[in-house]
Amino acid sequence: MSSDIPVAQLILDEEQKKSVKLIHKSNELEDHTFDSRSDADGVAAATLLAGLGLDDEAREDITNRWKKRWGSDYGQKGMAQAIHRDLYQCVCGYAHREAGTRKRHSPLDFTGCLAHVEVTYGCDSRKVLRVRGFFVHNAACEEATLTRLPTNPVHPAVFKATLEQLRQGATWTDIQESNRRMIKACTYPGVMRTPL
Repeated sequence: MSSDIPVAQLILDEEQKKSVKLIHKSNELEDHTFDSRSDADGVAAATLLAGLGLDDEAREDITNRWKKRWGSDYGQKGMAQAIHRDLYQCVCGYAHREAGTRKRHSPLDFTGCLAHVEVTYGCDSRKVLRVRGFFVHNAACEEATLTRLPTNPVHPAVFKATLEQLRQGATWTDIQESNRRMIKACTYPGVMRTPL
């Protein structure tokens, strides 16, 4: 089955391009479609995106492994068939030299990860209609840890607490959970005054 996922928009080195081409040619892709009129399908789509780390909350997280590489609208907005497609690439697979940059800005090292996902939404409803791609991260990507400062500004108190937790060997999941608790309880000095 031929795929129309716009893989040319992914930033890959030559070896990765060959591997992605083979993945698409041998149909190793996952493909999930959802009925926008079905509440059960809406829950299933949200669950899938959350499991992949592509839900709204996860994509805002500084440790998120996904970067949007491409997006496009099809059809006229306001029409029932108008859709929007977004293509995400794992940052561990982003070949920065192929993009023409010498310095890697991603907070995670390059591992050659091939994971990429296309999400299709209804333009007006923003309901997920389809999720497809190669969802499998390579082992080095799964084990990758933050090696550079995030490009998103972080409050100094949050940054200090995160560094201390890293020094103590905390995992990113532990750090995220601790951060959520501290934000909710207003225990970061100078960050928030009123509890959520």
